[in-house]
Amino acid sequence: MAAAIISGENIVKYYGEEKILDIEEVVIEEGLVLALMGPNGSGKSTLIKILSQLEECKQSKIYFQGELVTAKNRLAVRRKIGFIWQDPLLYNTSVYENIALSLKFRDLSEEKINTKVGEALTRLNINKLANKNAKQLSGGEKQKVSIARTLVAEPELIFIDEPNTSLDIDSINLVEEIIAEEVEKGVSVLVVTHNFYQAKSLADEVLVLKEGRLVDQDRPENLSIKEEGLLKYI
Repeated sequence: MAAAIISGENIVKYYGEEKILDIEEVVIEEGLVLALMGPNGSGKSTLIKILSQLEECKQSKIYFQGELVTAKNRLAVRRKIGFIWQDPLLYNTSVYENIALSLKFRDLSEEKINTKVGEALTRLNINKLANKNAKQLSGGEKQKVSIARTLVAEPELIFIDEPNTSLDIDSINLVEEIIAEEVEKGVSVLVVTHNFYQAKSLADEVLVLKEGRLVDQDRPENLSIKEEGLLKYI
């Protein structure tokens, strides 16, 4: 078994009196693509927020590359994790500035930032959008800017929430190519998806959540939408 890029123990989360998650242990291995599947309300987005320290879960223990995440190292861990959300949060400024923002927090030179942002714009085929206000873009364009903003920071782990949202077929293919390229570089990727066939084509492993519990984790070829009705999970 490969080393874990991130893992969690005793992930129990309530919203009010409703239990959202009840997971004894979850492990994401380094350098793999994992697909996280489950019906709406099964806790998928909450799980990735807890693993990435975007949401608190006091009794859980989260480990990044084998080290327990604490208040002392939390910021450093967050900076190694990238997110591509279903509904991207973009700032009311240019596409260039949106992509450059995380690099400015890392105290890089303007020359280095310009080079890295230019590379990200080219990779996502959105150079022509660089000077446009991000708030005025279409849904698909916003998603591409979100992807570029994530990649420019060179994360070691990327969480992707429903990558097909707002994207046309060419853009979906581009995202899937980028996932493959990132994994080739050693980056770990977890994709939240309802598309079993996308999971089967992309993922090394599929994790299935149902009613807040991790009910299965296996290679996609060992899961079938016909066996035990996997469709009931998605």
